[in-house]
Amino acid sequence: MNSKHLVIEVILDTNCLFETGYRFVRFRTRQVIARSQGYSHIRVTWKIPGMVRLERKYQILNSALTLMRKSIEYNKVIYQKDIKEDDAKLARRIDKLIDSEMAELQIEEIPLRTRSVDWKRLITDSAMRRPPFTASEQDESAKEKGFRDAVILETLAQYIAGGVAMNRRVIFISDDRLLGEAIGNRIKPEVLSTMGKIEDLETHLISFEAQLESSFVAGVLDLASRQMRGGKGNPGLFWTMQVFQELIEQHTDVLQQGPGNDWDLRSLGYELGATALRDKKGSRFTFATQLFGEQEATREAEVFEPARPEASSRATGGLLGFAQAEERQGGILDVATGKQHSSTGGLLGDLSRLGSFRTRTEKQLGRHEFELVWDAALQEDGGLTDATLQQIVHVSVSWTPVV
Repeated sequence: MNSKHLVIEVILDTNCLFETGYRFVRFRTRQVIARSQGYSHIRVTWKIPGMVRLERKYQILNSALTLMRKSIEYNKVIYQKDIKEDDAKLARRIDKLIDSEMAELQIEEIPLRTRSVDWKRLITDSAMRRPPFTASEQDESAKEKGFRDAVILETLAQYIAGGVAMNRRVIFISDDRLLGEAIGNRIKPEVLSTMGKIEDLETHLISFEAQLESSFVAGVLDLASRQMRGGKGNPGLFWTMQVFQELIEQHTDVLQQGPGNDWDLRSLGYELGATALRDKKGSRFTFATQLFGEQEATREAEVFEPARPEASSRATGGLLGFAQAEERQGGILDVATGKQHSSTGGLLGDLSRLGSFRTRTEKQLGRHEFELVWDAALQEDGGLTDATLQQIVHVSVSWTPVV
């Protein structure tokens, strides 16, 4: 396969960008983009549809507003300061953040020419629930979903209609099944191919770079995955390379951090994920294997449990009366009753009737993602030998409260 002058255009969907933080592009995708810049036999360009940028902007803005509103409430309660929200100003800052990251990673935005959209077909597809449109999973008669995907499909169709040169390949990365089905119905696969994950893409790119047939690469990856996991009578590379010991030694701080302070942590185990091809030099192949670790975090916390409404009303002369209690010289004045209390034994002493504090066990489940980078030599008989663990990278962690 001669790929010396091949140009691969990669178009990313939101799943390749999303993470819980405030970066526009998630860590793993940034890594793949950075490594692609070092290829010598192929050139890779990176693009996103305009709708994907807008959706990612919404995700970042929504997270930022949630955090900001919590801060505003905190300042009101603790410092009696009224901090005003400025959604428009925050949105402009996020736009600058996105512009900066796209420039750094050399990602180009593909605009949609709205006047060129066949709106009649789009409306019909929406009404008839044709892919990428679908009805709500809870209620088939509910409102349709899929306008965002339809806009992405139109953007891709317009982009492809502009023509693709013989030495160029266009790949769209998305894990959306309905969108993928709609693309297959609309655009020929030899013009636009689709993949579900960024890891699959990198293996594909390295195959082109090393000028390897896809069937050969698939066989090597299957062998690497089986040797990492092991089997009957074979402990597997995970144990022979002492991966677990290295993990604990290199990432003790991360594994002991938890979702915050004062949490007790317990490991729930580890699970190996997919193996991808990272590089090839001579007979040695470099692989990246996903490793997922789960933890349970618990702590004892005091929570306020309100009393029954009628009890709290009798205690304060009405909830509104308590809320309107004002601090005056010499004590506290209850606006509702007109009584002035010289100490907390009066009005504030009645707080016990509003409710009580109790101890509750809070629990969160954490999921860590690590990347095991290792290499091995491919023997003539098709086996892998001389495996070496190069590094363990902590990719991400997410904590989910258990209700």
